[in-house]
Amino acid sequence: MKYAGKTDIGKHRSENQDSYAITALGKDAFLAVVCDGMGGAAGGKIASTLAIQSFEGAIIAKIAERNIDLTDKREENLAILEEVMKEAVQIANREVFGYAKDSIELLGMGTTLVACLVIDNECVICNVGDSRLYHFTSHSMRQITRDHSYVQMLIDTGRLLPEMAAAHPDRNIIMRAVGTRQGVTAETFRLTLHENETVLLCSDGLTGYTTNETIYTILWGSQDIFRQSEESKVQALIDAANEGGGRDNITAVLLTY
Repeated sequence: MKYAGKTDIGKHRSENQDSYAITALGKDAFLAVVCDGMGGAAGGKIASTLAIQSFEGAIIAKIAERNIDLTDKREENLAILEEVMKEAVQIANREVFGYAKDSIELLGMGTTLVACLVIDNECVICNVGDSRLYHFTSHSMRQITRDHSYVQMLIDTGRLLPEMAAAHPDRNIIMRAVGTRQGVTAETFRLTLHENETVLLCSDGLTGYTTNETIYTILWGSQDIFRQSEESKVQALIDAANEGGGRDNITAVLLTY
């Protein structure tokens, strides 16, 4: 597995409230997480940092407590890991919510969260909010996660066409976040990777200021794509978002099997 990640403040923000982590859990096991914080001048950065730390810590602790074999790709083991990720989101939610309720300045802070736990070529994925995970092959780009946003709710209920979402005035309103309420439910997904296939985790600072075509071209459009490092691809994604306006913090994490 090749991997890289980077976060960038963008061109118009005074602080980077995104956070990310890539952690090796075993020989062929990795955890990648991206969080996009919200909630005032300081709250967003605190929320995203605290969520990453508590989520990652909970995953590691629960794997140890349950003696989970991170080489076991059977259905029953992957189902257990889905539950572990949901429980870890609940723990992160309690940490962020509890921290915020003791400070008037931080009340209401929260963060999106998208995470991918990889065992060899099997991915267990969870998300809350509108940070996303995409799957890339040599011929396709597919969004695996589902946004928990007002615009997505309009699409789901047939009140908005998907192609109109990017221009909708309420496109930044999210319906679910870590830390804004006492409880939150993560959504989970599964994905099997094949050779040279890539997973991208990102905040909306990337997807909001680039197009799918641009992202796909950066990751698969070059003749010498297999000679490029993951670090250079991540930097190219961030550069593209900044060239597209860069009005938000930008975070991208790549995992290539």
